[in-house]
Amino acid sequence: MKITVNLVCLIAGLVFCGQGKAQNLPNVLVFIADDLGYLDTEIAGSPDAITPNVRLLANQGLVFERAYVNSPSCAPSRAALFTGLRSQRNGVEENHDITRFDGVNHILTGFQSKGYEIAAFGKIRHGKLDGPDQWDHGIEHYGKTDFDVAELEEYLASRDASRPLLLMVGSRPPHVPWPPHSSFEPAKISLPVKSIDTPRTREIRSRYLQDVKNMDDQFGQALAAFEHHSEGDEIVLFTSDHGAQWPFAKWNLYETGTRVPMIVKWQGKVPAGQSTQALVSWIDIFPTLTELVGGGLENNIDGRSFADVLLNGKPQHRSQVFTTHTGDGNGKKAHNSYPMRAVVTERFKYIRNLHPEYVFSTHTVKNVFLDHNSYWPDWTQKAQSSATAASIVKAYLSRPAEELYDLVTDPYEQHNLAMEPDYTRVLLTLRGEIDNLMQASQDTGRVAGNPIRLVDCWRDGCQLTQTKPNEAND
Repeated sequence: MKITVNLVCLIAGLVFCGQGKAQNLPNVLVFIADDLGYLDTEIAGSPDAITPNVRLLANQGLVFERAYVNSPSCAPSRAALFTGLRSQRNGVEENHDITRFDGVNHILTGFQSKGYEIAAFGKIRHGKLDGPDQWDHGIEHYGKTDFDVAELEEYLASRDASRPLLLMVGSRPPHVPWPPHSSFEPAKISLPVKSIDTPRTREIRSRYLQDVKNMDDQFGQALAAFEHHSEGDEIVLFTSDHGAQWPFAKWNLYETGTRVPMIVKWQGKVPAGQSTQALVSWIDIFPTLTELVGGGLENNIDGRSFADVLLNGKPQHRSQVFTTHTGDGNGKKAHNSYPMRAVVTERFKYIRNLHPEYVFSTHTVKNVFLDHNSYWPDWTQKAQSSATAASIVKAYLSRPAEELYDLVTDPYEQHNLAMEPDYTRVLLTLRGEIDNLMQASQDTGRVAGNPIRLVDCWRDGCQLTQTKPNEAND
């Protein structure tokens, strides 16, 4: 019977005949690291990071040097990925909140229509529970949310290989808590710009670097398993949901918060060992992959395919990318209540802090009883005697209404140009872009949680830190 069917297909010259791999569709692996900034990898030239598996993929694929997430915290970032919609349009604005608007669907229908089996292992959605959550992601098979390569191997060995596969694997590293020990020598590592150099800071940072290496190990394991059990074409995409849990990174719209690594490999179709400066957003990932496998998409999404960048060497994709942050939700655990919006172009970054009268306070500042945040008291203490340290602490806790940076001359965003007359035209243009986007998406700039006013702190003093647990959650 099989011979007869194949003969009929051959004689008819049909492109579509049968299901799954009979269509010669590529298997697809999407690997998502958790809390990994672009600068914290070898592909960005980090002097410390050890990421040989990521480096090898870069040698085999195309590196996106200007890839940005929608939001620098887990839930809104991943919700944007799975819907192709910005936060204000899908309903998931706050971290630890996965309640999307009615009528918002997942973006994997194009894969489903092509007969793909869709599986997820490790941290793909935001949450701690194994198995499906309260809204449909389009995923058929769930592994444990802590990545287990043996579980993945067992699944790949037993699945029906005649169906094409979309496999998503997420690592928890380098999300906190970081390992208690590190192979990196604290005295020899470099610290991120806008960090305060103390022994404790170096110790904690070395543990983060160890977890970056742990992430790379998991990626290598997942990739090896995928390639071992895959037949024919393979597309591999590596990326991260946002930057590290470090001051001015996660929960921030600076480059260290929203700019992430992204590499795409497709042997024989995507150029190997090259890079692109094309601006892309996380909301573009699944529209792109869907186009590559020949699937269709709904029209009413914000994401746009960058297949032309991959396949035809197009040097540009977007003229600008929007990013957003609201907070960590409502309820007893809520803090980090600091809504802001940003737009990044090929050269400039504009950030609007919607409530500059509030204190910018995150887990890093509040939960100092947690080991990975234990360097913060050293920072505030050093700020008492060092003007440089004081300026860093102040810059973290209090923000101006508007920030404007020239990313070509100031890649670490240290010189705010918003008040500079020479940049008035740029400021007005990008200010207008944020105005237009907020109006179009009915973005009210709402405040989540319980913000702290700066004036209350400066006048009466305020307790920003906790020295013992109180339902803390990073």
